[in-house]
Amino acid sequence: MPFTDSGEGWLTFGVPAGEIGCHPSEDTFHKISFYCDDIQETVAGLRQRGVEVSQEIVEEDWGFVAQIAFPDGQKVDLFQAKDKNR
Repeated sequence: MPFTDSGEGWLTFGVPAGEIGCHPSEDTFHKISFYCDDIQETVAGLRQRGVEVSQEIVEEDWGFVAQIAFPDGQKVDLFQAKDKNR
């Protein structure tokens, strides 16, 4: 599958209307993340629709991330990459 190597083993696979990221880890786990172009606007819009924001937006070296909770309690990340090539 075609992919982008972001460095240090962080691979991102393009899929229709999204991408799959495979990142090295010492633990075996899976995580679902959704990316957006404007995390401030996305979080505000989700809040207006009654979505629980379980982690406020924080800045990381690679971008910005927040966490939302699904009705069943599962949590997923929302992120906005600093790299504009996404």
